[in-house]
Amino acid sequence: FVGRGSILSCKNGDIILEKNVNIGFNSEIFSGSKVVIGENTLIAAYVYIIGGGHDYSRVDIPISEQGKPSRGIKIEKNCWVGAGAIVFDNVTIGEDTIIGAGAVVSKDIPAFSIAAGIPARVAKSRK
Repeated sequence: FVGRGSILSCKNGDIILEKNVNIGFNSEIFSGSKVVIGENTLIAAYVYIIGGGHDYSRVDIPISEQGKPSRGIKIEKNCWVGAGAIVFDNVTIGEDTIIGAGAVVSKDIPAFSIAAGIPARVAKSRK
């Protein structure tokens, strides 16, 4: 299921939605390389999954002309990403993990975790 107003956008990449993925309304998934969302995963409303970025290392060239590196995102099976969360490029969210509403995920989150905050940090293990 992909909710009303959601956008899935591939630019030089793929978005793979495995079985029984549910994406809430007004969410956006962008892939500059590969975004994989595992089976039975819930993506709540207003979630942004951003599989790409911008190079900004040089000051003599506009950022928009410096290239757009992309390493990809993997959200493993049975996860729940809360409303308004943001998941950045080069992140893996392990299976059976819950990401709290409004969290900003900029680093890997291990399996069976509950993570929240800005930046997202593991608050509790589900095991």
